[in-house]
Amino acid sequence: MRIPFFAKKNDDEGLDFYYLGDLTSLPDNFESTFMPSQNGQVSVVKMEFLIDKPVESNLYKYITGSGYLYD
Repeated sequence: MRIPFFAKKNDDEGLDFYYLGDLTSLPDNFESTFMPSQNGQVSVVKMEFLIDKPVESNLYKYITGSGYLYD
């Protein structure tokens, strides 16, 4: 199954999303756990994925806030 990965820096930037690549799940790295919620705790599953290509460094810096796009 294809899992495209899109990211958005924050809601203040409008509707723009950035395509970062396709993901592949790592089946041996699924973990059932709990996380806090407004009503106590909720059951969740943590998963690890591999991305099919490196994220361009300028785009990574821009999305993570560690720099500017095309600096």
